[in-house]
Amino acid sequence: MFSINPISKNIIHLIFENEKEMCLAFLRYVEFTDSNDSKYNGKAIAISEFLNDNNDYLDSWDGFAVNSQTILDVISLGIPDKRFSDILIENLVKDNNDCHFIITNKQSKPETFDHELSHAYFHLNIDYYNKVIDLVDDLPDDIFNMMESILLNMGYNEESIYTEINAYFATGLISAMPEIDKLILNKFETLFEEFKNGQ
Repeated sequence: MFSINPISKNIIHLIFENEKEMCLAFLRYVEFTDSNDSKYNGKAIAISEFLNDNNDYLDSWDGFAVNSQTILDVISLGIPDKRFSDILIENLVKDNNDCHFIITNKQSKPETFDHELSHAYFHLNIDYYNKVIDLVDDLPDDIFNMMESILLNMGYNEESIYTEINAYFATGLISAMPEIDKLILNKFETLFEEFKNGQ
């Protein structure tokens, strides 16, 4: 189903053979923390119910980054339709006490790896976190407000805005986003590369 590629003591990269299976394996954990819909945020959701409301989801996302504690929190609530991937991921987390983040990306979208890795750094490295906060806080109001609006429309919640702005600015914008001054992007790119190369 997937192979395991340890990035560091605290970060594991899962490489799925099937891209739709990757989305099915991660969606309930991601929506638990990132969704701006109270129907899903903080809930152990049933995948079939979620896909009935979001039938384009499996084609919309190229990668995911999930805190190991989030996975345990969802499992503790009781997963209504546990799949084989849930069992494998649960065992992976419980067997690797030092693993604090699991990331994955579509094999057809290798550039997404860095996007997901930036999320792991943001949540695991206090130095990186503080520097990202400073960079985002220094953005002109019009750019921050524009990005916030785009991200909320994409389904992210308010708590995800800073890490998502950083991930997109540091590793690549998508077509839904306008062109951003290269001098601004360079600050985020340089910071990310500094931490990536220092691992």
